[in-house]
Amino acid sequence: MQKWFMAAIILIIITSSARAEDEALTITLPENAVVAAGDMSLGQVAEVTGPADQVAKLAAVSLGPAPLAGYQRPITVGLIILRLRRAGWNPDGVALAGEPQTMVVTQGQPQPVVVNNQAGSVQQLAPPAPQIVIKRGDTVRIVLSYKGITIVTVGQALNDAAQDQIVRVRVAGSRHTTYGRVANARTVEVKL
Repeated sequence: MQKWFMAAIILIIITSSARAEDEALTITLPENAVVAAGDMSLGQVAEVTGPADQVAKLAAVSLGPAPLAGYQRPITVGLIILRLRRAGWNPDGVALAGEPQTMVVTQGQPQPVVVNNQAGSVQQLAPPAPQIVIKRGDTVRIVLSYKGITIVTVGQALNDAAQDQIVRVRVAGSRHTTYGRVANARTVEVKL
């Protein structure tokens, strides 16, 4: 009787460990990815598989802002591990597969154009550079948002930036600097 009982327990342990392996969380990076403008999530850049309740949470992990029009942004395995830790995930519990990095472009952004010149060779033309809307030294309105609370102050831009680019600003009356996204020619949004 004890042999049957022990055999049943061993069978249950083997079956449950096999089931756990089948449902392991896996992130698979493709060679290239196209995302919407704004913040990128892991689910937009990579394929996330595993238990449904955990997949939705893992796919929502933020990877930061999407690249600007005309630019690409590499997302590496190292960046994903860093963002997983920052979001409270243990990277050791997630399998990483696919490419070591993926090149991300924003949906609808212009792609490089290939043309033939008179000599018959092929040239690749880069898309136009984004238009600068905030210049170094400009006085800007800094809007800080955190959990429904908004604080507005004035500061100075420390570098040039185009719409939706990241700009470094100094808060007026202090030496404190921070980074924010250019919302328009006079406003920088900082999110915590």
